[in-house]
Amino acid sequence: MKTPPNSEDELESDGESDEFPIFQEGQRFCQLQLQVGMKFNTKQEFRDAVREFTIQEGRRIKFVKNDNVRCRAVCQVEECSWVVYASRDHEHSCWQIKTFYDDHTCPRENSNRAVNKAWLASKLVKKVRKYPHFEQCEAITYFRSKCDLILHRNSIARALADARNVVYEDEKAQYALLTGNFCYIYIIFMMVISG
Repeated sequence: MKTPPNSEDELESDGESDEFPIFQEGQRFCQLQLQVGMKFNTKQEFRDAVREFTIQEGRRIKFVKNDNVRCRAVCQVEECSWVVYASRDHEHSCWQIKTFYDDHTCPRENSNRAVNKAWLASKLVKKVRKYPHFEQCEAITYFRSKCDLILHRNSIARALADARNVVYEDEKAQYALLTGNFCYIYIIFMMVISG
């Protein structure tokens, strides 16, 4: 049973709460949901979320209106009525979804032009960090099972090379910092010993 609020202040505070969800970057693949009222910090964040959502859903989209105050994405299939529209909310200085019609009448596709080398590499960086000998055939299987995407082996190879560069360049930079700091500490240590 719910008890009624004790005062008018509690009643007013409930009405003033922000009911719209805020997009949180870094959500797991297949768990991203878009909805009317969802807020984004920037237009690029909105575009990236829509791109991720359409890759997850297996659809192709295009941005038909894309300017400083509005952004509209529609399905590339002419007969499909899927649309998402966001505009800038000047009051809260964010971007907010105003219209979202999530009813695709087109079939799901296993290939998507939105899946490019940068997107693949961003997904593979964690795998390469965790499994240093992560191979191309494993990456193909991973994307086929996890994302239901059929990708060309050359695009996987290029993305895997980029992911390895990100991981190993990070390691080289950290090692350089370590050796630089070690040399600095060693010189100070020798100065202290020699007096």
